Amino acid sequence: TRVFVDGVYVYEGVPTAGQVLDWHGAESVTIRVGNASAISVSMNGQDFGNLGALGEVVERTYTR
Repeated sequence: TRVFVDGVYVYEGVPTAGQVLDWHGAESVTIRVGNASAISVSMNGQDFGNLGALGEVVERTYTR
């Protein structure tokens, strides 16, 4: 998992099951994952669910 906030690299790692990670961006947050089914996303109280399928590599950018 890699995360960029407002274009700046801020995180790379493997989150543990149940771990909650929180990022705040003024313009954007970009998340790139190697197993999209393992990561769920919520933004501003809205749950977007899992990012994709088992083993799928996904990159998503969330903006205001």
